[in-house]
Amino acid sequence: MVWPWQKRQPSFFELFESHANIVHAAADLLKRLLDAAASGEPASGAHLISAIPASIKEKEHEADVITHAVMRRINTEFITPIDKEDIRALTQALDDVVDYIYKASKAFATVYELQVSTPEAQRLSATILDGTKALVQICRLLKHPRKNADAIRELCIEIHRLENMGDEIKEEARRGIFGRLGAQTIDLPLYLAWADIYNLLEIVTDKAEDCANVADQILMKHS
Repeated sequence: MVWPWQKRQPSFFELFESHANIVHAAADLLKRLLDAAASGEPASGAHLISAIPASIKEKEHEADVITHAVMRRINTEFITPIDKEDIRALTQALDDVVDYIYKASKAFATVYELQVSTPEAQRLSATILDGTKALVQICRLLKHPRKNADAIRELCIEIHRLENMGDEIKEEARRGIFGRLGAQTIDLPLYLAWADIYNLLEIVTDKAEDCANVADQILMKHS
């Protein structure tokens, strides 16, 4: 019970939804970054390329604040609406998604200082954005898992499909850059840079799938 003089704390489900919205916003920024660098005219997107990773870092910080708040609540509240292990797992999985979004953006713009993206990187970022949109919906529906079980399952299936698509795009992309390396149309440092970036982008889809797996686990216990 919250007494009139006490400030109401957000529920765990509200924190999940806020966390997922931050993750989705970071994914949108990632897509904007790679789209801005897709024209082949670096000057046209130079400002965005330099600024967006910092904006994603801010989202990562916002996500960390929620993660810490959830972990404190777990340790201080005796009764929680779902198992503490599931709260912890979903929070950590959401945090992992935004962490790897930041790592991918930083690798592209800061570590390797690239100015031009690729169609495959754009496709991966679009896949990530679709996955995080589904995560927002899942976290909104988890408040009533029994009532929303069918909808949540469909969204989890969609995230699994997107993860498989991410695998396929990454493999296609890595075959492509390896072929370009063999044809000597790119040098070894650029090949290694893109191999790393593609791997980081695909890991984001893996982490989104981890979120879906936790949601499936919650459904099995509560629906």
